[in-house]
Amino acid sequence: MQIVFEIASCPWQDECNHIPHNDRTPPSFSLSGLAQNDSIHINDSEQCHLILRSMVLRKKYGGLKCDMHMIDQYMNSWNHRYHNRQVEKSVVTNLLRRFPQLNHDVHWKDVPALIHSLTSAADLDPILKTGFLKLELNDISTSGIDFHCSNIISILLDHTSVFYNNLIALIGCKSDTDVEAIIKKIMWDYSSGKNNRRQILEQGSNATRRTEGEEKLKILWDRDASPLVKKFTDAYVATRLR
Repeated sequence: MQIVFEIASCPWQDECNHIPHNDRTPPSFSLSGLAQNDSIHINDSEQCHLILRSMVLRKKYGGLKCDMHMIDQYMNSWNHRYHNRQVEKSVVTNLLRRFPQLNHDVHWKDVPALIHSLTSAADLDPILKTGFLKLELNDISTSGIDFHCSNIISILLDHTSVFYNNLIALIGCKSDTDVEAIIKKIMWDYSSGKNNRRQILEQGSNATRRTEGEEKLKILWDRDASPLVKKFTDAYVATRLR
């Protein structure tokens, strides 16, 4: 429970797609390949290889194809950072707000420990000693109930529903496969849990600005799809906790 708390309470998040397109990224990583990687500064090698090895080992546990691709991206991203060593000025500026004792010569090997130190480790002894009786309905995050673990898409693909017909009117006639893909995307974008963590690499204001089409999809989702999803997820949770 301690490691779960520390990871979940980290106040920053990271993007995995900031490597310039003209940079050469390693095709893949392996434990043996990391052992032979001498491109990282010798003073940073132990810490950096530990993080990269952890990602390699996590990937070996498997997961969805998109999860494996995401881990590859993060390994490439952090290998790129470790190779360049020096942290970007914008990141240093963010760190100095929280760690005024730092100098401007911050290396990427120091960043993970710094951002995790912003939240002190929780004392879980009381919970472990006294325990708790059960999970209540309001302890469950219904945003986790999506098309990966349920048949919610079949509800949203109902041709008689107001949501489906308004969606078709907005996007035009498409194949069932295309419509399903669109519904999955907007469900992922607009029904996922909110992430309040700060970005390590802050993006410009345009990064979060929706296009006119995206804004219309968001309005449609909130107005017509959200009530259907809420009814489904409430029943899904209640059935499994009774």
